[in-house]
Amino acid sequence: MNQVKTEAIPMKGKPGGGPRVWFDGDRTDIDPLYIKDSEDAAALAIDVYNKTHLNRYSVVEVLSATGLGLKVIVTFTAKPEPGDDDKNLVTFVAFTHILNESYKFVISVKILHPAHLRPIDSVSEEKEPVGMFRDGPVLYGPDCTTCCDDETKNILNESTDLALEVYNKTHMEIYNLLVLVSATGHLSTGSNSKVDLMFTAEPDPVRLAHLGDPRTRSFQARVSFSHKYVEFVDHVSY
Repeated sequence: MNQVKTEAIPMKGKPGGGPRVWFDGDRTDIDPLYIKDSEDAAALAIDVYNKTHLNRYSVVEVLSATGLGLKVIVTFTAKPEPGDDDKNLVTFVAFTHILNESYKFVISVKILHPAHLRPIDSVSEEKEPVGMFRDGPVLYGPDCTTCCDDETKNILNESTDLALEVYNKTHMEIYNLLVLVSATGHLSTGSNSKVDLMFTAEPDPVRLAHLGDPRTRSFQARVSFSHKYVEFVDHVSY
């Protein structure tokens, strides 16, 4: 992700002309609103991380938050799920954009660990082509709308909903699903199954009023499965 260099500033408050410290771990002299915004940023970031990775985490504590315009850079600790073990905490850093409850998204989130320094693919600024599986079977498509059973179709619909949810939580614009166009890949009963999806979606009317782009988009996504359970979204873009 793009690193934003900031210097410690003694003044605390909403960002104005430059980076401002929203929260530095000391709650005694911080407006509760700033703490809530910091916690909201951490919660949104870990939600996106969990939907794009195999391992799940839950937020334990916000360590610091710095505001820059409408962007919030938040550092926090999280613990693996499931379990209540607070001894193996992991530190995350996230770059988020929060204006209000209905206008927020994650730009990037990653673990602060040498082995996990690469931001998640789903929020990368580069739109890498997913490409369809060349050797995988067509699970659903224009010429194969009835070739999958109800269970498979429900799984594909669930994965499509998850892919679009990840997109909406990592971009300024928000889209509503129109139709699943095709699904290609391997949906086995074992682990490490991957399916490529293509679907169409239209801009959300509320957000459209601010962005002014009424175009319907064709999306592509890759989703990972284990035992026909949707694990996480590898990639989603239009």
